[in-house]
Amino acid sequence: MTKLMPKFEQHRTDFAYCQTITKRSSSAFYTAFSQLPLERAWSIYAVYAFCRTADDLVDVDHDIDGLMALRQSLTTFANGHVPDHPMWRALAVVFETYDMNLDVFFDMLTGQEQDATFKQPQTQQALEDYCYYVAGSVGLMILPMLATNPQSLVKPAVELGSAMQLTNILRDVGEDYQRGRIYLPSKLLAHYQLNPTDLHGPHPICQFYSALGT
Repeated sequence: MTKLMPKFEQHRTDFAYCQTITKRSSSAFYTAFSQLPLERAWSIYAVYAFCRTADDLVDVDHDIDGLMALRQSLTTFANGHVPDHPMWRALAVVFETYDMNLDVFFDMLTGQEQDATFKQPQTQQALEDYCYYVAGSVGLMILPMLATNPQSLVKPAVELGSAMQLTNILRDVGEDYQRGRIYLPSKLLAHYQLNPTDLHGPHPICQFYSALGT
């Protein structure tokens, strides 16, 4: 059996809670990071549990009050008081072990709040800002567990997370439209003479690429 650092061993049950959330919610994410050394994998699972909690409050429960309560818990955590919950206890160990940045956790919640009170972005820059908040920030959350010199990789981590979010947006254009969300910037649609209703249908992204001439 792999010997764990004492503080990880002490909180094995808390990390197991986060691992279960990760495995249940994203088998691909779980499989990808399960090959890391145990402390690093467990730490990423704890971060994922935080992100999944926020995401579910918006997309599953539609609970803006719950999201505000999560932000308050994060503020409590930032002030040095660990809420009595497995996820927070696990995150406390992660923050003791790695050079973590609390600001990016708040940024991620900002992105979730934008989804909770959704407004279609007008410009490409507004879309890219949103992608940072909901995904680029996550790249920065897990970077300390993936790199020995994370500060040198901040820009690529943000860009990778944001690119993955843009890919998801393009993949889910039709599904998002049915949920009342259009992430493609309104000025971009107007430029290519696309109406919002053009995003409805079995292959909406094909229509979008056709309009772009690609």
